[in-house]
Amino acid sequence: MDFALTETQEMTRRSVRGFVEQEVIPHSRAFDDSQEFPHAWAKKMGELGLFGVFVPEKYGGSGLDSISYAITIEELSRGDASAGVIAAVCNGLVCEPLLRFGNEEQMRKYLVPVARGEWIGAYALTEPGSGSDAAAMRTTAELEGDEWVLNGTKSFATNASVARVVIGYARTGQKKHEISAFIIPTDADGFSVLKKEDKMGIRASDTVSLGFDHMRIPKENLLGELHKGFTIAMATLDGGRIGI
Repeated sequence: MDFALTETQEMTRRSVRGFVEQEVIPHSRAFDDSQEFPHAWAKKMGELGLFGVFVPEKYGGSGLDSISYAITIEELSRGDASAGVIAAVCNGLVCEPLLRFGNEEQMRKYLVPVARGEWIGAYALTEPGSGSDAAAMRTTAELEGDEWVLNGTKSFATNASVARVVIGYARTGQKKHEISAFIIPTDADGFSVLKKEDKMGIRASDTVSLGFDHMRIPKENLLGELHKGFTIAMATLDGGRIGI
């Protein structure tokens, strides 16, 4: 069996390594000290197609394979783990669920700008009272007319203070696994960033708490089927392990 990288995979490694050596490594210490989000890195990563590595080209992505994605995260993290985390969230926790569970309209509206690097995406699953037991979440979503109304708090949401869209989860029924997934625009009424964590490492990657205070999003922003959010979350985290 031949374990050598393909020409495309080698090109991916060279391209990402060049960016890291020229733009990430020289500024890594400064961003880590300041805990400032590296907008310049994110802009360049987006231009290089690193936010949608495995997303098909018709949806704005690079159309590469999982090995190319792993190489991308490896090379970014070699320069600064924060760069790797920023890209891994956009790819594995935002593009992946949109690609797997979104409908055509949702993919055109939300997947394409993230994959193109025009938007940064974030992921909001964990809550103050539910860490490893994600199904114990208390955030709720109720359908009122043509809108979902969400109330609750999320913890440790990566990229969320600079994101344009968040993949989030809320309880939509009384049973433990009656949870649904939602596409949340960060300009939605009732959306707020509550707290930025002061971390020991990976400090250029923002990690924040979010508040949903009677936050209203369109009915069509339900991702996948009603009450199937826990399945979507677990499937997303399975794929996200490539980035980890």
